[in-house]
Amino acid sequence: GYNYLASASIPDGNTIVIKDHSDNTVSSPNYIIRRGGSPSQIDQEVASFGTDDSPIMYEDIEASVNSHPWFYQVEALDSCKRSILFSNVVETVFLEGEAIDESTNRLRWNTPEGWAEGIARFEVYRKLPSEAGFVLLSELSSTETDYEDSWIGLNPDEFYGSVYQLAAVQNDGNPYGYQEKSFSNHVILERTIQLNMPNAFRPDSDIEVNRLFKPKFSYKEVQSYEMRIYNRWGQLVFETNNVEEGWDGTFNGSKAPAGAYNYVVRYEDQNGMVVEKAGMVVLVR
Repeated sequence: GYNYLASASIPDGNTIVIKDHSDNTVSSPNYIIRRGGSPSQIDQEVASFGTDDSPIMYEDIEASVNSHPWFYQVEALDSCKRSILFSNVVETVFLEGEAIDESTNRLRWNTPEGWAEGIARFEVYRKLPSEAGFVLLSELSSTETDYEDSWIGLNPDEFYGSVYQLAAVQNDGNPYGYQEKSFSNHVILERTIQLNMPNAFRPDSDIEVNRLFKPKFSYKEVQSYEMRIYNRWGQLVFETNNVEEGWDGTFNGSKAPAGAYNYVVRYEDQNGMVVEKAGMVVLVR
């Protein structure tokens, strides 16, 4: 007889689906599915049942797919609940990701164990917020464990909120004639507005970007915006509702004196949350 655990895949990105091929010539076969956090500690019983079906399909809805990879094994028993045969151990594909700058997302993953024939390739999929389904981005060799995706050629607002999934494809040569594809968890890379404020500026600087005091927003346009600047006596010296407009260091048409000024920036982010940031900037002459 045989008991071959073909895959532990996460096709919907949330639930691990176990697929096991077993010799169903045994009278009234029973099975125990176990999982664990390492191949040497597969000690958590997931399910125990009897069935004549082959392949056996089981959904493990309890495992957290976004924490780490899981290892599975299936034990076959006879009608008297005596152990007959343990399957091979199979590991899930675990995908992680991060936004490394304004235009690039980086993905990382493990090389899952379990297929004696090895992995033929990895397939990287992405779904943009405006798309109904995943699109194949790239096919990578079995030795690759990371991938960088850029929004070049896309609308940046479309890129933010991208959903990724990875698939490991089994090599040919399986003795039972199967070639499986194991999917990973989903990774959603959303971006929040990042506000950076300079701590000093010089209107007569040789460097153009240093001549104005204004905020720098990353990733997305703000929904509403205002900036106010006060001198040390609390007098309003500058205000604007235009995120592209900065303070040039003047007040009522004359140069404001060098020194420290207080600012208050208030804006609404893409989720409708009002954010306020206050601080101090030094005007250098």
